[in-house]
Parts: sequence; structure tokens; C-alpha cells
Amino acid sequence: MSYNKAKLIVDEDYCHHSGTWRIEKITQKNIKLLSGSPLIAHSILYAQENRNIIDEIYVSTDDLEIRNIALQFGAKIIDRPQSLSGDLEPTVSALKNALEQIDVAVENVILLQPTNPLRPENLLKEAFDIYEKENYESLFSISRNHQKFGKLSGNKFVPFNYTIGQRSQDLEPLFLKTDYFISQKQS
Repeated sequence: MSYNKAKLIVDEDYCHHSGTWRIEKITQKNIKLLSGSPLIAHSILYAQENRNIIDEIYVSTDDLEIRNIALQFGAKIIDRPQSLSGDLEPTVSALKNALEQIDVAVENVILLQPTNPLRPENLLKEAFDIYEKENYESLFSISRNHQKFGKLSGNKFVPFNYTIGQRSQDLEPLFLKTDYFISQKQS
């Protein structure tokens, strides 16, 4: 199959670690080592392994250390304004800014977030085959969830997706957006 290649943008800014009763920011998470390489490098290397789909690799960042690591691993840099960085800014703002800075026409964008480095080897190729064949406007990864969820109401646990005594295999299917990748056509 021949592809209309995509631009890849690695977004470096958004991840939280869920604690027991709080959410904490992991500082400098994308430069922490995983199997001997900075976290952000895994997404860049994954993109390089998919050069038949991806023709340019960009990292959007306002951090000098992340910038240097991205350059070392062969990515191009999109300078992200400080105003688009931080915990409260949605990924889409940084993505929009990055696309405005790329000076060539972009037909497809694949977003890989460094906080999901353990992607199945053929996932991107298989997903992009579906994306192209079905002519989708966008595509993202999901995983079926077989867990029983609930909410806390005051000091009481209230089941959300099941009734007490219901077997897990009888649950209504729920899906988790995994963020292994997000692919989007540009207009």
C-alpha cells in the first residue's frame, strides 16, 4: 500500500501520576531514563522505525534540555511559547501552534505522547493502513476495559458500570483511550 506520509509531532508537556488521593506532576518526566534512554527518545525512535508512514519528526517544547535530547535523536524542534505550556493547557493548543509553525502543507498528523512509550511494534502501521483504507478523518488507539468502576459519594463507594454481584464478563463494554497515537487529517 502506498501512503500519503504524515508529519509526526511529539508533544512533551502533559502527564500526571495518579497517587492514592491526589494527582502530582512528575517534573522533567520526559527526560527520565527508561531502559537507558530518555522517555521522549522512545517516541522519536518509534517514529523513525515507521519512516514509511512518517516523513518528518517534530518535537514541540519550551524546555532547553528536552530540545537538546530531541535534536540528538534526530527530531526537528517546534518552539512552543511559554503561554502554551503547563498543566492547564490542552494538547490541542500546542498541536495547533506546531502546525502553524511548519512551513509546508501537512496532510496528516500523527501525535505520539512520550508518556506512552511501550507501543506494540506494528500498531502504527496497522492503524495507518486502516486510517487510509477507510478514509477516516481521525483515528486513535483504545483498549477494552474489563474492570468494575465506581465513584465516591461522600464516604460511600457507588458502583458506576456494574451492579453488586455482577460478573466481570457480563459488564457492558467500556473502552480506555490509550493515547498510543492520535492521527488526524488536516484541512
